[in-house]
Amino acid sequence: MIRLFQVKNSKFLNQILIGLFISAVIASCSRAKTKADPSEIPPPKQELHTKQPKVEKEDEHLEESIKVESSKELHDWCVKLSQELRSVHIDRCLSMPWRILANTDGGHSIPILDRKASVKVSGELHKKVFILGGIHGDELSAVSTVFRWLEFLEHTKKDSFLRGNDYVFIPLANPDGFFSSPRVRTNKAGVDLNRNFGTSEWKTKAMEFWRKKAGSDPRRFPGKSAASEIETQAIQKAIEDFSPDLVISVHAPYKLVDHDGPIDFPNIKCPLPVRTLGAYPGSLGTFAGIERNIPVVTPELPNAKQLPDLKSLDDLFLFIMKAKY
Repeated sequence: MIRLFQVKNSKFLNQILIGLFISAVIASCSRAKTKADPSEIPPPKQELHTKQPKVEKEDEHLEESIKVESSKELHDWCVKLSQELRSVHIDRCLSMPWRILANTDGGHSIPILDRKASVKVSGELHKKVFILGGIHGDELSAVSTVFRWLEFLEHTKKDSFLRGNDYVFIPLANPDGFFSSPRVRTNKAGVDLNRNFGTSEWKTKAMEFWRKKAGSDPRRFPGKSAASEIETQAIQKAIEDFSPDLVISVHAPYKLVDHDGPIDFPNIKCPLPVRTLGAYPGSLGTFAGIERNIPVVTPELPNAKQLPDLKSLDDLFLFIMKAKY
């Protein structure tokens, strides 16, 4: 009886021991599973922080390089322009906040200047005015006029209505033609930029007009296709981005004020007679004035190489700016 009890008791103990062993194994496995898989552990925060600044520094370095290069281009542009035109003062040019709109096939920059309103006016009095010069490289007075109007704005009274407008200035839209020797009307590719704008009738009328009306004059060649030129594309994009209420494109030497699009001039004396010459396929007047309903005023100065007296220029600017548009 005692032996039987010992045997049974021994078997019972063995079962208990086996059970305890199995429980220990299961508990060990459970603890192992609760440990994170190394592949799921995120990299140490320190690693993330050490890599990020390197990318930022590279971006900052690239931006700084672009700024330096742009600054050099603008400096060189002001220097060259002041050497060509006595009306352009290098110190004033360098002090203005230019930015580069585009670079031409001839390797020249096209700077642009944004001037925000400095006087608050009511909504309908606040205008956006786009002023362009030198679209023909041999019209020196047009370039000088844009610079003169910039200076004129700086010296107007602080409460002048002129200060209530936003402006964009492009004094020299065709630097390739301007800086060539001799100066030429067209750009480097021999295209008249004021016949190259992307107007709706360009494809059907531009070449025919050039052959029949302009006698295939190479100075008025409209290009191989609408808006084929970098300069034209840049001006179109600038107009699209700025969305002006008025465009002023200075030319010479027809001694008048031409216009396209809806505008009413003031009943005051103008230094030049107001006349409508008509628009051409691919012209800025057609592109903006007729097809986009943005008034385009084209002052044609009396002389392409010589400025009128400054008072006449200032009066001309005031005459245009007092118009209703």
